[in-house]
Amino acid sequence: MPPEATTRRSGPARPAGLARGVTSLGMAWLIAAAISLLTGAAAVIMMMAVGLVAFLAALASGRRVVARSNVVAVTSAELAEEGETISWQVRATGAQRVHVQLKVADTVVAAGWVEPGSTVLTGTAPSRGIHRAVVAEWSSAGRLGLVWWRKRATVAITPLAVAPRPADKAAPLARLHSDRPEQLRASAAPGRDEVDGVRTWREGDEVSAVHWPATLRAGEFVMRQRRRDIDERWLVQATTGTGDSRAEAARVRTAAEQGLAAGARVAVQVNGSGHTDLSDRRAVLQWTAAFEPERASRTGLRWWHRQIGEGSAEPDAALTPRARWMVAAAALPPLVMLLQPLDYGVLELAVVFAGVAAGAVVSLRSTGDRRVFRQLLGLMVGLLVAVSLIDFGAINSVVTSLRYLLPQVLVTLVIMQGFECNDRRSARVSLACSAMLTAYASGIRVDGTLAGWLGVALVGLAVATQAVTSPDRQTSAVATVVVPVRLRTRVRRAVRPSLSLVGGALAVLVLLAAVPIPEGPAQLTLPSWLDEYRGTPEDGALVAADGSPLLGGSVSRDRNGADGTGIGGYPGFSPTMDISLRGDLGDAVVLRVRSPYQDFWRGQT
Repeated sequence: MPPEATTRRSGPARPAGLARGVTSLGMAWLIAAAISLLTGAAAVIMMMAVGLVAFLAALASGRRVVARSNVVAVTSAELAEEGETISWQVRATGAQRVHVQLKVADTVVAAGWVEPGSTVLTGTAPSRGIHRAVVAEWSSAGRLGLVWWRKRATVAITPLAVAPRPADKAAPLARLHSDRPEQLRASAAPGRDEVDGVRTWREGDEVSAVHWPATLRAGEFVMRQRRRDIDERWLVQATTGTGDSRAEAARVRTAAEQGLAAGARVAVQVNGSGHTDLSDRRAVLQWTAAFEPERASRTGLRWWHRQIGEGSAEPDAALTPRARWMVAAAALPPLVMLLQPLDYGVLELAVVFAGVAAGAVVSLRSTGDRRVFRQLLGLMVGLLVAVSLIDFGAINSVVTSLRYLLPQVLVTLVIMQGFECNDRRSARVSLACSAMLTAYASGIRVDGTLAGWLGVALVGLAVATQAVTSPDRQTSAVATVVVPVRLRTRVRRAVRPSLSLVGGALAVLVLLAAVPIPEGPAQLTLPSWLDEYRGTPEDGALVAADGSPLLGGSVSRDRNGADGTGIGGYPGFSPTMDISLRGDLGDAVVLRVRSPYQDFWRGQT
């Protein structure tokens, strides 16, 4: 490796874009906001606050890592061929690994994860020419891996000469017989060889110099020393201004290397004047690399010509098996939160869990060429889950559809999405669906176990999100030299996650204290999902559980003539009351109500 070169200039840290599939998480957050406005559920507001604080933390985390990192030196070979595989050594500073992309003349020549210290990246040689600088771009999304930041620097390198590949057709040439230019004369025939003796093989001998009869007799390579009547020179002709200097240089290389292989002395002449001796292959490569430099041109497409989703800021799209199972595990608590209050038993939940597991297994084992099979299998499993959950006979109104159709359709769609979860983008889409189910379930539940289920669901979503990007934070095996870390730095790195967690919790509490709870006019909570509504016999009468008067008398009838079979009544609003009736109040919860403000609820006076 040649001596290192240093950084010429460095730009500021700039946002590079969102990770793959993060927009789906943003859409889930907006859906949760709509649910909170409709239901006034404080649990949904808390969930939104956690998501907002996490996004702001991700925004700051990536910038901090990129701003504290720097690519200080890049080294490579001094001579290469276009497209040849070469090594690029990158020396970087910082606290965490970053993803580095090296560009020469707008062409990516190497990319990969770089540790603090020295890391070797395997890449390719750039286009033909003499290159003296490389543009280094390093990026990171921090610990949360949601928002990517990028920083760029131009790094000077030891001049890298890149020669073109040999052409199929050689450049025109003349064979010359003399060492003195004033006595050069052209000849169409080469000099003749005569055997001047034999000797054993020496380093540098050509295969054409093998004396095969003596070799066969002796059992080892025997070389013949050759003598020429005249010293042969090849003068290769090069022309500038052809419009394709790369092709012209490739033809010159082909002719020059053929001359060297024939044992001639090779020189190149440009536009018929002067000449430059090319003593060996290295000199040929250097001359063809420097011949008539091409003007660099930008080959990238404009943003309006690019395909949607092309050029994501996140360099890796692969999803590890561990992360895939974490995504599947994160989908289970929201499903239970939604189905449990709807009186679904163990059998229905087992069918749903089996569908989630089947999606994880199929998405991990099926490849791209089996996409149609995976989609058909996902459709079949989704139909099976829908049949086991939906009771079509109970759907007779909008209210009943909220209980017997909408939740079941959401569950079916989440399970079908699991069969497409085979990369990071689809994994985050699955997590967004789980988050949406969590918000929906939190908006319709008012039972005492809501807080526990919400905590489990949020922890599952956080762990799965971290598992998707965990390979980006692991130490790479390609690092050759790692900067030693002091004890104080190690302690700070160990304590920082805990402090960040505490700071995030405080930020969530401050946000919840400042944001008012919506009134939630829509009646979407579970207590409103009654099978039927039964009226009370009288506004002021006390009735038993079967609707009969509590103190005796006939069963009253409503205005339509039907027997009063309602439960309860409104005795608190009766103009008269018999205070001889006594009873004891217990501690059992008989009613849960979601309200935007505190109030007194009177059951009986």
